[in-house]
Amino acid sequence: MPAWAAVLITAALLLVVAGVAALTGKGQIRKPLPEEAMASGRRDVEAVKDAIRARPQ
Repeated sequence: MPAWAAVLITAALLLVVAGVAALTGKGQIRKPLPEEAMASGRRDVEAVKDAIRARPQ
């Protein structure tokens, strides 16, 4: 088999494997719901406020 054909076959196989991995990973990512993001932000703000109030003067 010529070297160029081996390189072409290997590159094609790697592209297929990378495509499958990308599609699998994309399916596992979960977007946060806006309500969850807002609640998380509120908790963060409250934690910072509590830390400011609790620090010694």
